[in-house]
Amino acid sequence: MFNFNNMFLDFEIANNTTKFKNKFHYKMRFFIKKTIYQFLFIIFYVSIGIAQLNTQPGLLLSDNVKNNTKHRFVIFQEDAINIYSINLQSEYEKIWSYEFLDTKNIDPISILYGDITGNGENELIVLIYIFGEEPQIYIFPTDGFVPTEAPTIYNISSLKKGSRPIQAELIQWDGDKDKEIVITLSSPERKVVLLDYNINTLIPVESNIAKEFMTTTYGQVHMQVVDYNQNSFDDLLLYTLGEKSKEYIYFSKDKNTSSSNINQGAVVKILPIKTPLGIENIISNTKGEVFVSTQNTPKYKFNNKFNNCLIFSNNRFVFINDTTVYLYDVIFQDKRLEKIDFITQKNLEFDNYIYNIKDNTMLFYDNSLTNIKLLLIGDSLKTEELLLADQLFNKEELKIVDNKEPQTMEE
Repeated sequence: MFNFNNMFLDFEIANNTTKFKNKFHYKMRFFIKKTIYQFLFIIFYVSIGIAQLNTQPGLLLSDNVKNNTKHRFVIFQEDAINIYSINLQSEYEKIWSYEFLDTKNIDPISILYGDITGNGENELIVLIYIFGEEPQIYIFPTDGFVPTEAPTIYNISSLKKGSRPIQAELIQWDGDKDKEIVITLSSPERKVVLLDYNINTLIPVESNIAKEFMTTTYGQVHMQVVDYNQNSFDDLLLYTLGEKSKEYIYFSKDKNTSSSNINQGAVVKILPIKTPLGIENIISNTKGEVFVSTQNTPKYKFNNKFNNCLIFSNNRFVFINDTTVYLYDVIFQDKRLEKIDFITQKNLEFDNYIYNIKDNTMLFYDNSLTNIKLLLIGDSLKTEELLLADQLFNKEELKIVDNKEPQTMEE
């Protein structure tokens, strides 16, 4: 049986619960006793309050029916999961909502979409962490992207106190027609868990994946699913962020592994990219340098460091810092990155973004959806393409309230 327990973050201004505010004020009150400390504190508080682009748990989905592409996005807003439809003019409308109980202090971790039951239909899978309780997995049956009924809810219990999920992905692990759920967990548990839907229930089937890597490395672990050897079985890439980074590949079909140190600096992201010679890893570091994994000389150097980079299916690189989105192309002959164009995000009031690698789309939005823009990642992007969005359509949406008791997963 699995068990996650509450991990209370010791310092995070973004958490506005009453308990947290009291703790924050208690720890910071010595700053406010003296005028000079008051001044410094105000500067600090204002500086961290400046809007920055952040990636959020969410889904951006596209469906081409009779040459008519429909776009939908799924995001968390307050105590609800909401689904919206949106067109290329960034006109949008809410079409579905699921409200969690007010008593749940929810931290959204991952939103996934795929067939995990093997019935040929995709499910909407939501992983949440609940402060003071066990994390939960919500599985919604869907029809045309939209859930058709209330979810089945699974508690994940009996892990070491303080452990919490970091990330979840869908993976083609065992060669059958459905996909499995792979989850990475934080310290003190620090492990990878594989869950499979079998005989109408979700069960853990692997809990020792990358055990040595997870127990002998330090720092945040990032996970990606990629078919390195192109055999229709997904493989698992794990790597640590920051200084003395390490990477680990688990080949799911033959159970072989590969691990190595990363010598190109403190890692921001590793991007597996398909080339004529196979899968190649592109490494970006905190200095703004971009490497091919087999080389120690950077292929490109940005003037400013960035906090995320993406590679889309049309071989477009997107690099993102707090205020700017850069678009680059990939030249396979010498693996050179050629700059195509860039978009400045400054003064456009976007807080968050989500993306779909396969469909070459990105969505920028603020927390209230007052400003929102859907972008197709093509040959070039212009600043004017990030104009503010049109108004929300008024339409009554399908709404479901969280009122089902969760099931407990047992080993």
